[in-house]
Amino acid sequence: MKPNISVLIPAYNEESFISKCLESVKSQSYPVDRYEIIVMDNGSTDRTKEIAESMGVRVLNAEGLSIGGVRNLGAEVAEGEIFAYIDADCIAQPNWLFNGSEFLSGVSNVAAVGGRCFLPNNSTWVQRAWGWKEVHAGTQSVDILSTGSFFVKRDAFFRVGGFNPRLVAGEDTEISRKLKEEGVSLLLSSAVGVVHLGYPSSIREFCARQIWQSTDYLSSTKKIIDPVFVMVHLFSIFIFISAFSILFQKTRNGAMLFFGATVIIAIALTLFRHIKLKRKLEVVMFLQYAFLNYLYLASRSIGLIKSYFRSFIGKS
Repeated sequence: MKPNISVLIPAYNEESFISKCLESVKSQSYPVDRYEIIVMDNGSTDRTKEIAESMGVRVLNAEGLSIGGVRNLGAEVAEGEIFAYIDADCIAQPNWLFNGSEFLSGVSNVAAVGGRCFLPNNSTWVQRAWGWKEVHAGTQSVDILSTGSFFVKRDAFFRVGGFNPRLVAGEDTEISRKLKEEGVSLLLSSAVGVVHLGYPSSIREFCARQIWQSTDYLSSTKKIIDPVFVMVHLFSIFIFISAFSILFQKTRNGAMLFFGATVIIAIALTLFRHIKLKRKLEVVMFLQYAFLNYLYLASRSIGLIKSYFRSFIGKS
């Protein structure tokens, strides 16, 4: 018999996407009597809650909670042996639940599996450059899973204490780390991939998303040797020195030298990710991706400063 699954959907002002998400979840090939759908509404001011209720799913009031707290609320009332998280701006493939359960059923050393996020139709250049990846990349073992599509065994979830409700962002990174510390494996697979309708479509949205996601960078990222984490720190230092040289020392040569270093870091990050994501070499796409990686580093630097500030305030 197939295991019971609880589909948990955090939502905040998602009236543009929630119906498409729920339609995809309600249309699964998985036996309908073996899964439940729960929406955790984080105090939406639009029609998100109304739309979800009209589609016959259970809606919880999660107003005022952090994103980790929202996710935990769903888990606390869920009855499934497996928790299947999907973001409200994502669309699941018809075999999403079936494939997710196959990865976790009867496999003791795998605690969670995540899905790749695919691009929606009519994507902007920002979405294409940032979100493109090899669709049929198969399945691989990873250290971090995102929660856009995230299957986790119930017992493993509660054993590590669920998501950290104190984090503003990065809760997926932290729970991945906690699961890995338990000695279990995490898998990333195209088989449980979802179409992400909410990819930032403009530079402004992209930068705002990166700043928000790195607000708790220090708390969610415990591996100081993580290459991207190190690159963000180096980028922040070089940008600061470059700005300091112009404002106080009035030396353009020093400023240009350190600014050039930030460009080199962005190119290095682009190459690192290009190879890791198995991207095909397309010159225009590569240049666009490099530009977005520079903005990524700049935005994450702002988030990193906020994270240090939050850490300092928390200790004082």
